[in-house]
Amino acid sequence: MVITAAASGGGAEPPVIALQPYEGQTVRSPYETFAPGRQIRRVPEPAVRGALRATQPAATRLSRVAWISRRMELLLPGQQTAPTWLDRAGFRPLLRTEAWPQLAGTLT
Repeated sequence: MVITAAASGGGAEPPVIALQPYEGQTVRSPYETFAPGRQIRRVPEPAVRGALRATQPAATRLSRVAWISRRMELLLPGQQTAPTWLDRAGFRPLLRTEAWPQLAGTLT
């Protein structure tokens, strides 16, 4: 559905897989929106880097450790975002970031 919506935006042929555009959300955002007041603990960056370094040797030999390590790598320090094909084609999500708190209010 997202690819269909993006294809109508004109421009070059859409890629086989089109990821959604960045909406200003982080891993932390849903917790802050849907569980307000709940304490969120932040892991210090040196501890995250140390844990990732410690899992690296085992991750090259054990697939279970590899996916846990990759998940830690994506969730804990985060990752950079770049414009996608959908952004360039002018696609905008129907539900903007500002609407998330309003949506959370309807669920409680």
